[in-house]
Amino acid sequence: METANADVNAPRRVSRRVRVRDRGYRVQERDLDVLMALAKMRLLRTSDLARLFFEATGTCQKRARKLFDAGLVRAVVTDLAAENRYVLTPMGHAFLSEAVPDGESVPVFRPAPRVDRRNVAHLDLLNRYRIALVLGAAKLGVELVRFMPEW
Repeated sequence: METANADVNAPRRVSRRVRVRDRGYRVQERDLDVLMALAKMRLLRTSDLARLFFEATGTCQKRARKLFDAGLVRAVVTDLAAENRYVLTPMGHAFLSEAVPDGESVPVFRPAPRVDRRNVAHLDLLNRYRIALVLGAAKLGVELVRFMPEW
């Protein structure tokens, strides 16, 4: 009796929690922009990163995975059915600090915020508002230089 085997050469799904080392990753200019956004906003969903820097969500997911595998970002999983959220790691902050051109300042490293429904929902709202301001300003040819939520 013959059994149908899955294609041996088919790529296997990799866990969101396990890094795959030595993938031959090269940092691109857009990756530095992603890391800077994470340094400023602390916790961003895949859809937030896609709105800011990518044409397609799939491309965003692939680049975020490469940043994750390189150890520059950490994936925060709040629910298996929800999209990933990414935070900057200390290694990612150090890399960003060395990579940015002189004259551009990198915010001080802050660890990931506490992840519970209330805090994450509030931070998501702040980040969505900030992203809308950034994208709206860019359409007008203006750059948002500073954003300070009133706590």
